[in-house]
Amino acid sequence: MSEGWAWPLNSRKAHYFEEGRSLCGRWMFFGSQDQPEGLGEQPGKDDCVVCWRKAKQRVASTQTSS
Repeated sequence: MSEGWAWPLNSRKAHYFEEGRSLCGRWMFFGSQDQPEGLGEQPGKDDCVVCWRKAKQRVASTQTSS
């Protein structure tokens, strides 16, 4: 299963999903997801801030372990 940003039905924000669950833990989604792209320095106005922070931490931890 892929990971990336998606807009679940009835959600006000885009959430980052991994294995069907959002990183914020509030949503499940099994539809098509956008491929992960580089994260900016600030979350976008339509991004879930909790998902964005956790995705940013994941990127930082993979870069330091490589």
